[in-house]
Amino acid sequence: MRSPPDPGEVDRGPFLAGPCPGGGPFSGDVRIGPQDERIARRFQVGGRVHEGLMPVPARARDVGMTFSVDADQREAVRHLDLEIGQGAYIGLVGASGAGKSTVIHLLAALCTPTQGSLEIMGEETRGLTAERAGRLRADEIGLMLPSAGLLPRLTALDNVAVATAFTSAPGTRSFRRQRAQAALEVVGMGKLVGKPPHQLTALERRRVGLARAIVNGPSLLLADEPTEGLTQNEARIFLDVVDVVRQEHNMATVIASQDPEVTARAHDILELRDGLLSTIEPPTRRALGDDAFGRHAIEPKGPGVQGWT
Repeated sequence: MRSPPDPGEVDRGPFLAGPCPGGGPFSGDVRIGPQDERIARRFQVGGRVHEGLMPVPARARDVGMTFSVDADQREAVRHLDLEIGQGAYIGLVGASGAGKSTVIHLLAALCTPTQGSLEIMGEETRGLTAERAGRLRADEIGLMLPSAGLLPRLTALDNVAVATAFTSAPGTRSFRRQRAQAALEVVGMGKLVGKPPHQLTALERRRVGLARAIVNGPSLLLADEPTEGLTQNEARIFLDVVDVVRQEHNMATVIASQDPEVTARAHDILELRDGLLSTIEPPTRRALGDDAFGRHAIEPKGPGVQGWT
């Protein structure tokens, strides 16, 4: 029987650049997160400790995305201005085809805008090579796509260790596996590290996918329909784990979902509708008030748009 490949030798899965999915047109202008452009403190990203100024996790300025569909040009994103600050928790909602996946793919540097400027942790994504974009994802971005995307021949441990092989400082294979073990324990999967995906439940596979997304200590956690296919109770359990992780590490988090459980938890909700990106005040903020989050309202920057910092 052929032994599983070393995690450093397998396909990169979501860490490779891929096609950006089409979506409905939208535009908008909203700022979420700290008003200061950069945060001065000691911080750690991707296992590396830095001293100095921490860039805002994500900033889009007049971003546009156009796709070629047959002989037609389709504008999936128009004039998008968005700033996501450290620790922000955003629910991205909208009807199917509204462009939620397009926004997630843009923020994950899986595709680049055809106009405007999009910075991830201070690095401009337009013009990046596929290799550099992949390294940026590995170092700074935790990504969960609609399916867990686990490699069927690998154990839970090696599926998570895969993500550590493509960072700027991957370390030895033993070190990468230690990090993977620690991430699995954080999400409650420490006792199932030797199981392949087909021996795990849907909820357990999502937990492994989350462990893979956070193993490198990303600044920005992105998830596209992470509770799809889970029962209501399973979705609640999974989002409880996400809450613990993002709060402990002050991770900026964006979840694209139509699940009301997501909108009930998010601090800010962005909605894509009729070509506009706007915010909705979530139930948690209405019930508890801005003071409960240590944030205050700011003046809208576009039509129908509000934001909080």
